[in-house]
Amino acid sequence: MNANEPFSRRDDGSGPDGRNKRIWLNIGQAAVTIAVMAFLFQRMDKALLFAALDNLTPAVIAVSLALLFLLNAVCFLRWRVFLEILSLPAPAFLLIRFNIIGFFFNQLLPTGLGGDAVKGWLLHRTAGLPGSEVAISVLADRLAGLFWLSLFTTAGAPFFVQASGDVLLNFLVRLASLIPFCFFGAYFVIRRLAEKAGFWREKMAFVRRLNEVAALSCRSLRHVLAVMAVSVVNQMALIGIFWLIGRDIGLGLSFGRCFLIVPLAILFSMLPVSLGGWGVRETVFASLAKALGGDLEPAVLTSALYGLVQMAASLPGAAVWLFHKNDPGGDSGKVGD
Repeated sequence: MNANEPFSRRDDGSGPDGRNKRIWLNIGQAAVTIAVMAFLFQRMDKALLFAALDNLTPAVIAVSLALLFLLNAVCFLRWRVFLEILSLPAPAFLLIRFNIIGFFFNQLLPTGLGGDAVKGWLLHRTAGLPGSEVAISVLADRLAGLFWLSLFTTAGAPFFVQASGDVLLNFLVRLASLIPFCFFGAYFVIRRLAEKAGFWREKMAFVRRLNEVAALSCRSLRHVLAVMAVSVVNQMALIGIFWLIGRDIGLGLSFGRCFLIVPLAILFSMLPVSLGGWGVRETVFASLAKALGGDLEPAVLTSALYGLVQMAASLPGAAVWLFHKNDPGGDSGKVGD
């Protein structure tokens, strides 16, 4: 495999067919987002909605902004674990810079994942590190975050089912609680099929390398604790932001109940059916909140305000990106140990 292949232009979909597919995908996602948000808005009592909005205080917004910005800067520590496993030297200041830039592009690009590719490409270009290895570190970081998020949904599922009387929601929550087991199941199935077909080593070198990194990260207690600490702190802080906003505008759910539903809302918002998870996140959070005694208007508003705060917290990434572009050594030169 070409060391720079994941960041090359050969298969980046830059041809006419690839561009057309992306355009139609983005149009479809935009249509879903607009339709879902319009449906929610139509169902809400406008007087209650604006009354809830009037209760919002600048202090809560400021705290939420600061928390989100700091979280996405500090999350470089988890990425650094996988870079260390891959023996890729990268100074902390670069990882923090690229994480902040990646956070901005995650909000800007329709998929919500484009920021991962951007930060990987920046590290590859700036530090002169092998593209395939950097791509593996970025993907491992993303999968580790998703795995721990799914563990939060699994931990909260039994308590949600006990508190909710909604049969359909309880079924969906139970289904979502199986996701961590799907991680392991998918790995063994893919590996078994690949080995049986006889191209594990030749055709799936990237997947095999990713598997090796995952295995190595689990063999070191220090690595496991580092990944766990960053992931848990991140999820608890996000739950805290939802709780703070919800408490301010009269949602009426305790931190414990937010713990049961926020990870599920964030998890479902990652499905690539809308722009940045908008609409999906609000629908899931409002449905789960109502099942636990919350009202529709403050529930939808809480999730929407979280999305707006997240977008605002990512804006410094634009300034950091411009600074990096104007830095004479920003896109060239290797970073030493």
